[in-house]
Amino acid sequence: MVYLGADPSGQLVALKWLHPHLTDDAVAAERFAREVAVAQRVAPFCTAKVITTGVHNDRPYIASEYVEGLSLAAVVRAEGPRTGASLSRLAIGTATALAAIHQAGIVHRDFSPGNVLLASDGPRVIDFGIARALEGTSTITSTPMGTPAFMAPEQIMGALVSPAADMFSWGSTIAFASSGTAPFFADSVPAVINRVLNAQPDLSAIEGDLRDLVAACLAKDPAARPTAQQVIMRLLHSPGAALPEAPVGAPAGPAPWSPPGPPQVSGPQQPPAGYGQQPPYGRQPWGGAPAATPPLYSTGPQGGPPPQQPYGNAPQYGAPAQHSGAQFGGQQGSGGQFGGQQGNAAHYSGPQGGGAFGTGAPQQPWHPATPQEQRKRPWLIAVIAATVALVATVAAVVFVVNNTGEPGKQNVAATSPAPSAPATTSAPPATPDPTPTETPQPTATGVPKTDLAKAVLPDAKASVFSHADDPITLLGFSYKKTKNGDWVDYVKTSSSFRAYNNYLAARMSPNGKYTALRTTKYTSDNWDTVELRDNSTGRTTSIRTVKSPQQAYVESWSLDSTRILINVGKYVGDDFHSSGFAIIDVSDPDAPVRPRVIKGLHKETNFGFDHQQRGVVGITNTVSKQALRFYSPDGKLTRTVKNVGEGEAEVLFSPSGQKFVTDCPGGDNNSHCVFSTASGAEVTRFASACTFQSGWYDEEHLTCWSDTDFRVIDFEGNKVRELATFPEAVGDRLNLYYTRKAGF
Repeated sequence: MVYLGADPSGQLVALKWLHPHLTDDAVAAERFAREVAVAQRVAPFCTAKVITTGVHNDRPYIASEYVEGLSLAAVVRAEGPRTGASLSRLAIGTATALAAIHQAGIVHRDFSPGNVLLASDGPRVIDFGIARALEGTSTITSTPMGTPAFMAPEQIMGALVSPAADMFSWGSTIAFASSGTAPFFADSVPAVINRVLNAQPDLSAIEGDLRDLVAACLAKDPAARPTAQQVIMRLLHSPGAALPEAPVGAPAGPAPWSPPGPPQVSGPQQPPAGYGQQPPYGRQPWGGAPAATPPLYSTGPQGGPPPQQPYGNAPQYGAPAQHSGAQFGGQQGSGGQFGGQQGNAAHYSGPQGGGAFGTGAPQQPWHPATPQEQRKRPWLIAVIAATVALVATVAAVVFVVNNTGEPGKQNVAATSPAPSAPATTSAPPATPDPTPTETPQPTATGVPKTDLAKAVLPDAKASVFSHADDPITLLGFSYKKTKNGDWVDYVKTSSSFRAYNNYLAARMSPNGKYTALRTTKYTSDNWDTVELRDNSTGRTTSIRTVKSPQQAYVESWSLDSTRILINVGKYVGDDFHSSGFAIIDVSDPDAPVRPRVIKGLHKETNFGFDHQQRGVVGITNTVSKQALRFYSPDGKLTRTVKNVGEGEAEVLFSPSGQKFVTDCPGGDNNSHCVFSTASGAEVTRFASACTFQSGWYDEEHLTCWSDTDFRVIDFEGNKVRELATFPEAVGDRLNLYYTRKAGF
């Protein structure tokens, strides 16, 4: 909902206010928050500047500069098509705006006549998907108007999307402005999608060089489209600004894109002031002792158990109260599918405490959201649509198209040529040999697809499927029975799963001997603690970690079950700032825990043991182009691998340790880039229909989430098998925790 308002000084503002029926919609709320950061990163001359944000009546709002003028779509409807110099000015102005947007490391994904305002001082590009997030449940059936008519083919097919997709939308928008009709106009959405994928556009209303330029932007192959800068130079008739030639044998998917890097943003990147986030921490497996000492990993698509927050010294009864506010914070997503921004948009790390939209505050600072808490699962399916109601239609379109033989089956997950190896720096003389220890390369035995055992998780309405030959096994899960309820943690027993309600975290060691427990409050003298429980004797030892206001949450166990890695930091305002890590020696629980403070550390860094289980690695899941850093146990930087994407430190490395996986640098949550651990060079990249990357199934397969299943995928993005299925409404409230079996 968008209103015209005024501040106390009389300045007019455009007030965008989350619709009441979306207040409890975590996906819409998250996308709303993310778009604030996106708009703030773009040069103000080409968009509406964000003035302030906040919450009113438990609904977040964004107050932005009021741009007086109608949308291009409205002007064309009222006055007719643009021609001559008017069309040229529109083309140059909008191309300049896109160049600025791309320079900020952002892909708009919803560039269309409705999102171009014709202001008196030139065109402004607005929304970046905000309006669509606000109206995410609006009904659109078969009308050909709207985003689908301006989507690039790769966006419709769910492939990796780059700035080239915006240039396709730009060409479609200029074609619309010149004729009053979208270039792929048809009588229904299925027909529109079919034309975008297969037909040539109608550009008869455009004259001269502009027609050739628009035609180049509407190339089906994104690699053949000019960039925004090339378009500007061509429009200015600059020599040497020739359009790119279509490469011979170019892949169907977009070419890899490396943005110039996100600009510096002053101040903390946080959502509209005043609301809280329910941060799950579900990354470590719980309960149930595995047969030996395999690596553990866990996965959660969106949301998870309660944050590991120690409370004050007042008596605590049972589990701490959970805050059920809409989940706004911390996400990059592939939200362009339903109007949300993705690409290299700025990412929030929303406040972890407070009640819904800030109604209430915790007694002590909240623990940081661990990597899978911070990166919520975006609303993504294999085919991208403009609104939720359009999903089924578009999915049907692609199915029909692929079976009519008109376009043939498109390999949207085609592997692109790997770019040159990322720069790798070391810090001699302390640099250890980055080459992994001699580890036998796992033998690919295939993923079992038949004779699967099925189990139904209690309360969660989810079915899990397993096979004796699976290299991983489910140890536990976390579940919220209602959207606004508390997270309950379930640990595998000999016959079922046991629910735990009175701890912030419970991490069982790989050998099953110990369980590391996070209690609900500081000690009487203000220490945060980890309780180490001997599972055979029941004896519990309290280990002091850091003193208030510092906090420490459990990241993971070492594979040999002798060490516990914890993330240390504190809150600065509403933002948790990680300051480093510490390692607890289980063999000597009385030894002082020594936090390792790391200068210049990104505040949202998550840690995991490295591929050799000797040192520690740090990475964030909120920066789409970054460096993977290796540290010695005492916190010294030993190695840096530049140009990787978002990642989860605990599940980064393959079973052999010879490879690691992140999102592709500058890419989306459905992009996967596999790197060599030894050299840091990219081995392969591919896209999938996943909405959240999880970890490794075996050396040649990954695990990931979709809206309705947890699956195994190959290195072409194809779904190989389902590990779990669940209703769409359950997926946002479920985390699964797996560990690797001995010998795999």
